[in-house]
Amino acid sequence: MKEHPFILMIIVFGLFLVSIGGYYYRENFATDSVVQGITETVRASAVSNMDNSSRIQSGELFLSKDDFERDFKKRIESNKLVKISSDAKYEFKYRDNKNGSIKAIRTIIQDGENTYQATYKVSIATP
Repeated sequence: MKEHPFILMIIVFGLFLVSIGGYYYRENFATDSVVQGITETVRASAVSNMDNSSRIQSGELFLSKDDFERDFKKRIESNKLVKISSDAKYEFKYRDNKNGSIKAIRTIIQDGENTYQATYKVSIATP
């Protein structure tokens, strides 16, 4: 009979830990889903804005950066899986090869308190 309060405290503490863990994993999943949605949007925008006439070597990507950024913003606003406000700030960083082709695209979105970052390593296969 003396152990009942101790056992009850252990059960309450265990339920507290389970609820904290569940909250953490739910928030982590939500953030990962947004980042994955942004990465897929970067990929889709890059592929739709690639300049096929300037491809000299296999696997290289040349694109118009202004058109890419405009297309990305249009696609991210219409993406139902990613909830970004209309007053979010976008920053694009490009990693270029020596010949001017794009090696990687990093997109940083500042949406109020939240900052989302997605990096897409460009790998374009030839048909």
